[in-house]
Amino acid sequence: MAGSTPLPLLYLDVDGPLIPFGAGPYPPGDDANPLLARIDATLGPRLTALPCELVWATTCTVNLALS
Repeated sequence: MAGSTPLPLLYLDVDGPLIPFGAGPYPPGDDANPLLARIDATLGPRLTALPCELVWATTCTVNLALS
């Protein structure tokens, strides 16, 4: 759209806010990525409803998809 204002970016750190650590207990995850079981599935619709463009951010320097 010509002349439209781009949405602001929201850099979301997935390592802390979305994949919590600490208190637990957490359900068991799968072998590929056991941390995925810690993500609250209800966050998806809430995040996509925000008036911004989500950018997934992490401080992890290992490409888990390749390991």
